[in-house]
Amino acid sequence: MEEVGLAVGGIYKHFVSREALAAEAVSVAFANTADWNERASRQLGEAIEEYLSPAQHDDLAPCPVFSLLTAEHPERQRNNA
Repeated sequence: MEEVGLAVGGIYKHFVSREALAAEAVSVAFANTADWNERASRQLGEAIEEYLSPAQHDDLAPCPVFSLLTAEHPERQRNNA
């Protein structure tokens, strides 16, 4: 409390009881966790969609493995023309 400039115990006046403070803290923690999970799920879903997209499948240039393999074995390059 001192680090943020509040008196020890000063936060309690904003709640009817310590139990109410604890309940609010838990509620906020769960809400933050739910928000984080939603963002992480959305980002994972977007990453999977991008990975599985036809554009990603058809364009092997960004993949270092394919770049190295085709540099070593140019005869195995796919001719899309």
